[in-house]
Amino acid sequence: MKKSEKLCDEIELIDERYIEEAEQAAGDRSPVRGRRIVLRRALIAAAVAAVVGATAFMIPALIKGRGTTPPAGIPIESESETDFGTEPVTVEPKSEGQQTDDYPTGGTGMCKVHAESFHSYSQEMIALVGEDEFYEWTKEAEKGPLEDGCPFPDGNVYRYILHFNVSRSDLEEIYYNTSLYYDSVLNFDVLYSGDDEAVDEFYRNVDELHIIEEKRRAFWELKSEPQWSDSGEKWFDTFGNYQVTPQTSIKAVVDVYGLSREEVEAMIAKEAARKDYVYDYNIDALFDGSMDGLSPMEQDALFCGITDPMTE
Repeated sequence: MKKSEKLCDEIELIDERYIEEAEQAAGDRSPVRGRRIVLRRALIAAAVAAVVGATAFMIPALIKGRGTTPPAGIPIESESETDFGTEPVTVEPKSEGQQTDDYPTGGTGMCKVHAESFHSYSQEMIALVGEDEFYEWTKEAEKGPLEDGCPFPDGNVYRYILHFNVSRSDLEEIYYNTSLYYDSVLNFDVLYSGDDEAVDEFYRNVDELHIIEEKRRAFWELKSEPQWSDSGEKWFDTFGNYQVTPQTSIKAVVDVYGLSREEVEAMIAKEAARKDYVYDYNIDALFDGSMDGLSPMEQDALFCGITDPMTE
């Protein structure tokens, strides 16, 4: 019996066509590329979890995302220790007039007026406030009316901070020490300003923030690529986990794996060929000693050619 048929026997009303899409996506994509797989149907996450492990799936109004499944041979001890890049949970708003008495089972699209980062949350952000409390909040927040083109004005990172009284230090700890950094752009100066208009204005820079989001994801993939050479064993032995975070710099990765300039250039060329946006990488800085004495984030900023790691 096909996997999708078995799943349909167990869970009613599952659209088999979308389950097959999930199976195909899980089978056709490499672990790194698979972290961005997102499907838009209710209950697909629960149904396909048994088939594709930790691949991310979209649930209308709620996306329960996780990192990719590690390569064969890597022991899975905990999600925090085996995260190759946590996919953020993204609240998908209702369409105007949609009923919201319970968790939605439909939906058409994401917010078009705000950047993806504005309506996204990582698993660590959810755990910080409690999963039950978080989903209860999203259930209520998604009932808000359409406002200035945003179908989800009460469900965003800013409202998350205010509702749960999340401290800047706690959110910064997550941002700079998990792979959330590579999926979202959080401007803490704006988010903690108390200025509703400033927050809204910043996250309406959709095109600009999309480019930054894509550059960061490309950098995440570039930085994580050496892990796959030996199923991540050297990475774990050196850094103590499988996560790719800002605290593990590209310089450290190059040194640990003994990568030559030619190998780094080849990696960059491969990434640039399949990405719309990448940073203007400073390869010289990896080998000329200019990174000596810098923190991991300072090393990455020098390599990527940016001055403000928080928002660039």
